[in-house]
Amino acid sequence: MAYMSMSTRDPYPFEKYDSDNDFRGKADLSNRSYKLPTHLDQQKDPWNRLNATETLQSVRRKAAHYDPQAPNDALDFELKTVYNQHADLFAGSNQVRYQTETVGLPHDRILKNKTSQFRLPYDPMYPPLRIATQERRLNPNSVKGAIGGPHTEITNPGYSRKPGDGGIFTT
Repeated sequence: MAYMSMSTRDPYPFEKYDSDNDFRGKADLSNRSYKLPTHLDQQKDPWNRLNATETLQSVRRKAAHYDPQAPNDALDFELKTVYNQHADLFAGSNQVRYQTETVGLPHDRILKNKTSQFRLPYDPMYPPLRIATQERRLNPNSVKGAIGGPHTEITNPGYSRKPGDGGIFTT
């Protein structure tokens, strides 16, 4: 019998990529040196700023977090729904459990890490003029309600010292 030997010729003569060194060439390690060690570099921005800023989810994961509006059990969850049995008589079982946050109705909960932009009702360059009005007309000759001091005009037509003010005219 004739012995048939297997051919050792590779039918796919293209270069085979065995590792990253073959695929991309030799890695240049001189370019990878960092100026500071990792523990010092993490104390600078942007890493420190991103790490120090808490997200809503990270705050809610803390043990000391308490949300008074969160439902305590399934009954509370069902009671806080927007379902109205008179208006939504044949609603589906998923529509019965819709919450105010899901539907988009106004609520007091913060759902996203967004700061709301407060807009003034007027342009700050041109604020509206306010006209001050007095409730009653004050008598300019009255000294009632005046701030007391060492000199008053109550005793004489001119200024004189109050008795007992600690000055040299105290008897």
